Amino acid sequence: MTALLTALGLLVAVLTAGAQGPADSFKVYLVTAHDIVPGATGDFDLTIESSATTGFRLVRWCLTASAADTADAINVNVSRRIVASTGGVLGTSEGTASPAISKADPAAPDYGGIIRCGRCGGSTMPTAPTGARVDLVRGQFGEVGAGTADYPATQAYCVRYADPHALRVPAGTANGLAIRSLAAVGTTSASLTAIIIVD
Repeated sequence: MTALLTALGLLVAVLTAGAQGPADSFKVYLVTAHDIVPGATGDFDLTIESSATTGFRLVRWCLTASAADTADAINVNVSRRIVASTGGVLGTSEGTASPAISKADPAAPDYGGIIRCGRCGGSTMPTAPTGARVDLVRGQFGEVGAGTADYPATQAYCVRYADPHALRVPAGTANGLAIRSLAAVGTTSASLTAIIIVD
């Protein structure tokens, strides 16, 4: 009986290991965009695009407002890109400027795709995405700063997509996602971060 239980335990361990895969079967990357100065209509954009050979999964993104002069409604869309983007500020790998994409594991390769930021440092916007909208978040930033009413509202919004609901993007340089704000007029400075997984 003991031998049978031992054998079953070993079988379960082998099957579980096979289902989980090796620890390095996927790579985690952290995307950051700061010093975002929204345009006159409150627009800004963080775009992540695949490499020619690997896609990715978006598992989380966060929007924070470092300064909102007035109580400020936000309207953030996550849309698919099916045409390669142009414009905005092109991101760097393992950099400190905005935007940047860094690997969670220093031993992993640099990300093979690209990222772009619209309104980082007041830059232009990337071309608009033409694919389907896959998420929409609306909320309210509170007032901050001297002489304001200090409206009691959050200064950060985070969205997490847990498997099997992670937003998947196939390989190919025309494929990507745009996290794009279309209404944050009172916000004078914002930051966007995202976590992606490359299988």
